[in-house]
Amino acid sequence: MAILITISIFLLSAQVIGSAQMLSHHHIIGILGESILLPCSLNSSAPVVPARLKFYWTVNETILAHVFYDGKENNDPQDSFYKNRTEIFTDLLSSRNFSLLLKDLRVKDDLTTFFVFYRQEDENSNELIQKKKMCSTILRVAKSFQKPVVTVNYEDRKAECTSRGGYPEPRLTWTNQNGLLDHEDPQITQDSGSGTVNIYSTVNITENQMVTCTIFNPTLKETLNTTKSTSEVQEGFTPSIIGVTVPIITVLILICFGVFYFVYKKGCGARGGATGASSGATGASSGATGPTDFPQLPEVVLLVPELVLLVPELVLQEQEVVPQEPEVMLQEPEVEILVPEVLLQETEVMPQETAVVLQEVMKSRAF
Repeated sequence: MAILITISIFLLSAQVIGSAQMLSHHHIIGILGESILLPCSLNSSAPVVPARLKFYWTVNETILAHVFYDGKENNDPQDSFYKNRTEIFTDLLSSRNFSLLLKDLRVKDDLTTFFVFYRQEDENSNELIQKKKMCSTILRVAKSFQKPVVTVNYEDRKAECTSRGGYPEPRLTWTNQNGLLDHEDPQITQDSGSGTVNIYSTVNITENQMVTCTIFNPTLKETLNTTKSTSEVQEGFTPSIIGVTVPIITVLILICFGVFYFVYKKGCGARGGATGASSGATGASSGATGPTDFPQLPEVVLLVPELVLLVPELVLQEQEVVPQEPEVMLQEPEVEILVPEVLLQETEVMPQETAVVLQEVMKSRAF
């Protein structure tokens, strides 16, 4: 308690001296969440004896941020906001370096003014260095914003811009090819924990515009912007459609080609069978006209197996002979064996046209 009273008296007397000296302020910028060094060097030729040195870092001349008293650090009277956040370099005090390291910068540190008050006494407590106020430093705290994200709401015909995680509150503008755009006041929200700022803004749009959202951090003098087209076919969207559509179209074309080829081949086979059947019918008709038409004799021979094989069906079912395809030529040996049986057993019921054909066949083979 006695130390605190002594410090208070010392600060009051130092304020009077400091105000008369009209100190110039040094501005410094720190990044939120990081550390910053507040520089301070004593401009004096007098030797500094740390064991008899008293100096204090204060905030706005009333709050104690760090205390060095009678040769050692004594932070009992230190304000709780700065507990475990400050550090001096005791090994540099003899070289007149009184700099303060401030850690874990917070939003509340922004726009604070730091001073150093100090004095030195001899071994008999006689003042060697007069009470002095020096190293006035105005601290600014800032943090970069994330790059703005711009999206287009086609239903509401608005462009939306969002940026997060910065400090202090930025300036936001909308522009297009023709210049600045009027927009609604941005919505500003602040994170309760970190104190960082989030910003959101919208602007009315028309077709075929290139709109740009710009964020300016006044402390860091930092500008970030993002440009977006308001056309409904966005850049980067068309390639993705093509990447999906082209393979699908290719597969459909191949399927159509395969179906067409299958139908085509099947149609050709049907036409070939019909042609063979027609030729067989023509041959049978020609053979029935008599044995004098020798050029057509091979066709009659090809049809003989079919006629002989069909004889039982013609007898039993009394159906008209239907010529078959020439594939039954492979069964010709069986046909030759069956012909006598058919002739012996079914002569009475055999149609006259068939008998005529068989007679012609037998005559031709006799040659």
